[in-house]
Amino acid sequence: MIFTPPDGLPPGEVLSVTDQAHDVAAAGMTAHAMCESPLKGYLLFGVEPEHDCWDSEAAIKAVDGAEFVVSCSPWASETMMNSADVLLPVGPFTETSGTFVNLEGRWQGFAGVARPYGDSRPGWKVLRVLGNLLELDGFDYNASEEVRDALRREVDAAVFTPAGAAAGAVAPAGEGELERIGDVPIHSADALVRRAASLQATPDAAAGSVARISAQQAEASGVLGADSVRVSQDGTRITLSLVIDERVPAGCVWLPAGTPAAAGLGPCFGAISIERA
Repeated sequence: MIFTPPDGLPPGEVLSVTDQAHDVAAAGMTAHAMCESPLKGYLLFGVEPEHDCWDSEAAIKAVDGAEFVVSCSPWASETMMNSADVLLPVGPFTETSGTFVNLEGRWQGFAGVARPYGDSRPGWKVLRVLGNLLELDGFDYNASEEVRDALRREVDAAVFTPAGAAAGAVAPAGEGELERIGDVPIHSADALVRRAASLQATPDAAAGSVARISAQQAEASGVLGADSVRVSQDGTRITLSLVIDERVPAGCVWLPAGTPAAAGLGPCFGAISIERA
């Protein structure tokens, strides 16, 4: 079987997971490919396209252009209200039992700390019911621990190998353009922290909503001394405050992803241009 990576990995890269007992003929599409080659329908599970995808502009266009979109989420955001045909309320991770796997590969289980709010249900239960309604095999779980144990058996029996070169790799910047460095700030990492008013009031959150370049690059780009700049990427243009930061390499602009300010811009890493606002 094939697992496709989350959008935090470079686009086009997949991890080929070959089960020792069962081979598959072809890999599935990566999340990036699903945006580059739009599909008729999407099931969004805890995903906000404008914030959680490698290329938010492409993701928004793909979802908006689909014939049918189902969103499983704890929140009915304005974007989802406009894009989704069906909203299925699921609880955040705090309201269900589950398992995280840390960078050491350690599996860490936890219990829900609160009952699901209103009519919401744990996400795995929603997926199970959808599978049952569609009469699919493999949707007979009665507890999240059963899902965990089934996944662990698959992982323990699998061999992970790179699956070829990345498709849709980052295009080099052209003349007059810079390279965007679009990491995701700690308080923009998921939908829960993005909605935490206390976290969004911190200096760390504010630091993620500006464009940063070195003084040398600011002078070369004609924006030295400007308080704000107009940033353009893949046809989307926004205005941001400018901060001179000598940690940023020449030829680059540090513009974090996952923030409200950056919603709708192109790839996290790719060609971008700036000018005085």
